[in-house]
Amino acid sequence: MTDQPEVTAQSVQGTPPGAPVESAADKIKKKRNKVRSAWISFVGRIVAQAMGAAASVALGLIVVQHYGIHKAAPASGDGKDESGITAATRVVSTGALSIAVLPLETYAGPARQDLADAMTEAVIADLSRTKDLRVISRTSSMQYRSNRKALPVIGRELAVDMILEGSITTHGDRVRIIAQLIDARSDEHLWTASYDRSMKDVLALQADVAGAIAKGVQEALKGMPGMAGADRRLLPVTVPKPLATSGSSPSSGGESPSSVSPARPVQ
Repeated sequence: MTDQPEVTAQSVQGTPPGAPVESAADKIKKKRNKVRSAWISFVGRIVAQAMGAAASVALGLIVVQHYGIHKAAPASGDGKDESGITAATRVVSTGALSIAVLPLETYAGPARQDLADAMTEAVIADLSRTKDLRVISRTSSMQYRSNRKALPVIGRELAVDMILEGSITTHGDRVRIIAQLIDARSDEHLWTASYDRSMKDVLALQADVAGAIAKGVQEALKGMPGMAGADRRLLPVTVPKPLATSGSSPSSGGESPSSVSPARPVQ
């Protein structure tokens, strides 16, 4: 007869013969060690993520503090904000003057509002071609058509040095357009002119008057900081004359010599 191998508890449980038998207490201890290791690893990852987030926030605060990213301070009534920035400071920092063209007011009723808006857009387009002059967009300027504020306030809100405003008045087939250039900081007139034209050809009227206004503004700004030329120029200030009626003989179309007051220096 062939000898049969001895069947033991170790061979039944799959443990090699001669190996120590693991007790129930050892199994429980080993399981607890695995659970503890998993918890330590999990908590370690959470702590590492929290420390990384805190470091990112601290770095962001350092960058903001050292590189001068500040909130815009509310402006005071003397043309300066709390940081002391004035229009002249902006000219030096940006290297160019800035201007906003406000919507022309119409005294001829809603029927002429389209003409006023079209004229405003034409003036903005012509001024935008001026070298060394930053012109605020039509969209930003048009918000002040129904929400008029003091010009220094508008100047601060749009961060501009100059503001061009004006009006349109009609009588019969004649139209008068008045343009005024204002220093947004001091609220003083720098230049003004009046243009009397016929409304028989509205497109020609727009091109003619818009071009004349842009040219007048360019001449008025010559010699100012940020513009070409540094000489002090004497600029005529025109005063509107009575609007010609349809029964009277119209003027030649430009500014009348009799409407020009003595010239004054532009600062």
